[in-house]
Amino acid sequence: MSLACSSFGETDSADPSSTRDIDASGQVPTSDAATEPHADGGPTEELPELRKLCPPARGPSKGFADSKKTLLYEPPSRPRFPFAITTDAKYVYWIEQDNTADGYNGNSNARILRVSKAGGVAVEIASNQPSASALALDGEYVYWATYTAGSATPSATIARAGRVCAAGSCVVEPLTTLAAGGRVSKLVSAGPGVLVARMASANAALIDTKQATAKLSSLAQAASGVAPAPLAIYATRSDSAAIVEYSRDLGSSAPFTPTTSNDGYLSLASDCTKLWVTRSSSLLAVDIALRTISSAFPQTFSDVFDSAVDEKFFYVARANAGGVDAFEKITGAKTNLWSGNVFALDVDDDGIYWGDHAQSTGGDLYMLEK
Repeated sequence: MSLACSSFGETDSADPSSTRDIDASGQVPTSDAATEPHADGGPTEELPELRKLCPPARGPSKGFADSKKTLLYEPPSRPRFPFAITTDAKYVYWIEQDNTADGYNGNSNARILRVSKAGGVAVEIASNQPSASALALDGEYVYWATYTAGSATPSATIARAGRVCAAGSCVVEPLTTLAAGGRVSKLVSAGPGVLVARMASANAALIDTKQATAKLSSLAQAASGVAPAPLAIYATRSDSAAIVEYSRDLGSSAPFTPTTSNDGYLSLASDCTKLWVTRSSSLLAVDIALRTISSAFPQTFSDVFDSAVDEKFFYVARANAGGVDAFEKITGAKTNLWSGNVFALDVDDDGIYWGDHAQSTGGDLYMLEK
């Protein structure tokens, strides 16, 4: 199976509107999770700050050639397969699939891991998580999705544990079960207390982490990309040139087509004012307010598995030796940061992060400092 090819579809149009208050940074106001006692009884260190939805992460302060690349983690045995990398101000979190039962495609038991950006020994937050390949942070927790297939009622479960729990004391608890929609191929934060799950079939789930409830929306198609913005949630499809704008409760949608081409999209990322999308022959920036293309750069893309954006660059991760590329947002100039097989990447103020997904030797986790 290819985890890169799931996509949302269009539903009946309606004017999208926010159902929660949004502050100036694009966040839903909430209490400061860093001041809450830790649920797992782990260390008393203050919770590292989470990234805000807006503005985007700062760009590199120097040229990539002068940036330091650090090997943050090596697996205990090879191959292992990294999925779903994300960060807070201090740590990098990711899913490590085993090398059995098609772990390459995310179908094995997995570990949830954390390592300091400064280096050191990785902490195992959870183990034996079936078919886990999607992960996100919210409040004091790290959340991930498992999937149980082959039963009368296959289902995806959103589980969580304290994100700064001490090694050996992490407590895993189920949050909610999604009884329809297939496995979760992407889990993203849409602001404090809100997660969006992209399902493998024609469904999406909006998860309220404070109330442990999930709202399931039935959609026409599965999605190639999903990206939250301050006032809406956006999705793309691999078989349509339309971009779908959803209200933040996923209750209404308004598709729009910014281009006359019929080509679909391979990936989607948002920098809060523009949507950055890849197609087989181009990189496009779509103005969110105007719903029109503001920049178009000829590029050839294939095997796209993940993408991210900061204030200066758009980044893409590709399989089959595609590696990690950075594209300057003004000129479209391309810089190859790493050559290899990559399924997952992330960016924040401190660096660019990716995992080596090589079929026979994979498992390493890298950071390129900004």
